[in-house]
Amino acid sequence: MNEYKFFRKLTPEEEQKFRDWAHRNYVIGDPVEPTWHPVIVDECQAMISGLIKKDPTRGMDSKE
Repeated sequence: MNEYKFFRKLTPEEEQKFRDWAHRNYVIGDPVEPTWHPVIVDECQAMISGLIKKDPTRGMDSKE
């Protein structure tokens, strides 16, 4: 499926602005809205993945 079916392609400058927006506004743990532009969704997922790589147990209940 073409992720841009309902979204316009961005220029490289616009894409960077969208990624910057994600860093300023997205809080890890909040839902990633499917209505957001695919570039924003991609950046939020990258932020989540980066957190998981740093601490794979984050968000898990630990009973140690």
